Amino acid sequence: MNGQYGDIYAQNIGDVEMSDQTITFSNRDEIDRKKMAERIIEEISNDNEITPLLIHGRWGSGKTEFAHKMCNLIKDSYSEDFVPIYLSAHEAERVGDPLLPLMAEIYKVIDKGDGDFLKKTSAVITSIGFNAFKTFVPRAPQLIQAVTDIKQELENAEYGNAIIADMIRNYAERDVKAKAYKEALAHAAQNKNVIVFLDELDRCAPTFALQTIEVIKHIFNTEGVHFIVLADREQLLESIRHAYGCAEQAETYLDKFFAYSTKLKEVAEDSMNDPVLHVKEVLDKELNTLAEENASAEWVNQPLWKDITTALAIYSNASLRQTERLIKALKIIIEKHETKAKNRSAAKIMAILAAWVFCFHRNGAEDCIDNRMGCWNAIREGLNQPPNPSSDSNTRKFINELNRAISSVATDNSQAPNFMDRSAFDIYNILTKYERDYGCLPESYVLDFLRTLFLHE
Repeated sequence: MNGQYGDIYAQNIGDVEMSDQTITFSNRDEIDRKKMAERIIEEISNDNEITPLLIHGRWGSGKTEFAHKMCNLIKDSYSEDFVPIYLSAHEAERVGDPLLPLMAEIYKVIDKGDGDFLKKTSAVITSIGFNAFKTFVPRAPQLIQAVTDIKQELENAEYGNAIIADMIRNYAERDVKAKAYKEALAHAAQNKNVIVFLDELDRCAPTFALQTIEVIKHIFNTEGVHFIVLADREQLLESIRHAYGCAEQAETYLDKFFAYSTKLKEVAEDSMNDPVLHVKEVLDKELNTLAEENASAEWVNQPLWKDITTALAIYSNASLRQTERLIKALKIIIEKHETKAKNRSAAKIMAILAAWVFCFHRNGAEDCIDNRMGCWNAIREGLNQPPNPSSDSNTRKFINELNRAISSVATDNSQAPNFMDRSAFDIYNILTKYERDYGCLPESYVLDFLRTLFLHE
């Protein structure tokens, strides 16, 4: 490999702590996602009927961060035309009914104070159930008070029973109230369209996920209100299959609900022809940043160590979040074991492998901590996993030879393998030299590093 990953530049995604309000594309836009956000806003502005829109991506691809960035982009640059709302479906699930938190959030941003929209919102909520709504306090205090007033009227001893009986007889009246609400909502959203970012629907129970989709379709399907759902498409399909028990029905159901579906891209525009280039770019910049910020970490940016780290990430099909976690794990090891990692080459190899096992082979890491498996075996088990199909041939060859080097040392094979890759040969020599000098393998480093990572998780 000989440093083949060392000459690629990327924007810093960094280990930066930011609130939902401050995380923007200006802070970091590691893979040109701002362009995607702008295109979506443009399509909505041109009334191209792309909502409800599903933005799907695997776990760790950055869906939540993208939603917050797009919300802030709308607030900063498109506030005259749109008002954004962010809602986690997973958090809303505790209410028990998706309609309540959605109505409360929409009410907060578009109510004009004339009482009409408040009254119609309250009427729909009252027909559903007050107790469930109260659990969403303090989302919208005025709305809660309005619903409370209606509830008290219903409980009035003089005519409460008659009204409740009438409500039971006229159960279909819900549809009338829902229609009135939709009309009021469309009127309220005339000047500023509402864009609702509904996140983490794939983390909800199947019944709640389907209920949410139905509510959006029947209650909020009105002019001026746009839903953008961010979720793992496969997980949503599993929820539908759980309800209907048929794969074809699941696909059809989802396609009928969403006007358009797009995948959250995980590579930059100039990386589209290389599915692993973005991992190389991100790691190159992140390792460089880590080396600049900590003198004890300068070694991570040297060709051999960078090659190992990058190859392991690519081989494991690292998502953006997993790549960040790998860098964080390395940073913790270096900070807590400064002398070991800085001065001994064998410790550097073990630091990288420990961080990798911790991030990508969690069960093996836990088995090491609990003494159910030796660290060498955990590493070799991880290296024997099927490779990422998108990984390049050089990466697969290097991982194969790295596995041979570690296996040869671990099994005390006196005959050195015939290596085709110089980096793997260097690693073999480092490990065998350590064994000659200290009379043991550097396996204890891995255990120490893993313990540190679990303590600082």
